[in-house]
Amino acid sequence: DYLVCGEQTRVAHLGVECCRACAVFYRRAKQGKNYTCRSLTGQCVPGKGLNCRRCRFDRIMTLVRQSEAQDSIRDDDLALLEHSNDPIPEKSPRPFLEHVKAQYNAMSFNRLSSELNSRTDPPHPFEISLETGPFNHADFASLTRAIRMLLTATLEFGKTTFPEFSKLGDADKWSVAQNFFYRFRLFEGCYRANNIFPNDKDIYFVSQSSYAKMPFDERFLATASEGADICGAVAYMAKSEMGCWIKNTREGINRVNPSEEELMAVVVLMFWPHGDPSVSEDINRIGREISRSDSEGVACILSR
Repeated sequence: DYLVCGEQTRVAHLGVECCRACAVFYRRAKQGKNYTCRSLTGQCVPGKGLNCRRCRFDRIMTLVRQSEAQDSIRDDDLALLEHSNDPIPEKSPRPFLEHVKAQYNAMSFNRLSSELNSRTDPPHPFEISLETGPFNHADFASLTRAIRMLLTATLEFGKTTFPEFSKLGDADKWSVAQNFFYRFRLFEGCYRANNIFPNDKDIYFVSQSSYAKMPFDERFLATASEGADICGAVAYMAKSEMGCWIKNTREGINRVNPSEEELMAVVVLMFWPHGDPSVSEDINRIGREISRSDSEGVACILSR
């Protein structure tokens, strides 16, 4: 059996026990194609059933280096390569953040769909989109439901995105979810408002599907529980500095204008608190490991 894919042929290529298909694949990758590990571990087992292109390429590279056979690619392999137009998926330079982005988008769509379908007039499923919503004015009742949906989605996001999260106890998982909720909701709401309502600086997305203007008014509070002090709440909001916080946050985000990769890095850093006495040492330890700013730090996150 050949050392990379486990297939059997009569001729070895690249100067090592490597089949023709693997030789052509290797040369194509060497010319600029890059790949993402399917398991995101970089440790897929070689042999039959190795469907991960990243680990297949790494395995060939190891064998080639060991045999010092970089120049032994056969002419017929090169000719085959030159006439091959097979589409090859390209690797993201930062696969970890691509993974975070995929899970974040899944969480966002689940939140959006859940919120819209909990309304009395839900849109048709074809009409639901992260880009176009539909987005509605928030009210107290819909926001209460949306908060529960966000916390539930955060727990699933943690489980599917970070292996460290699954190893925590329930109390620590809940602490992480709560901290993320308070840190991230304002940031995300302002970031999305900048993109969707760039000219209205008073708007803030209070949930995935709904927005409100600051300060909250009687319209927002109309669906509060019976007996709620709506007049008192309106008076309190009129004096609140929340409107200033939101404007300042929107201005700051607009000034920095983060890329999608930078946004995902912020998601990671906000998810894991560090140096926070209100959470356990296990959580702080994980947060420190992820957000250290020395030789690894954020650069480690961006290249993970």
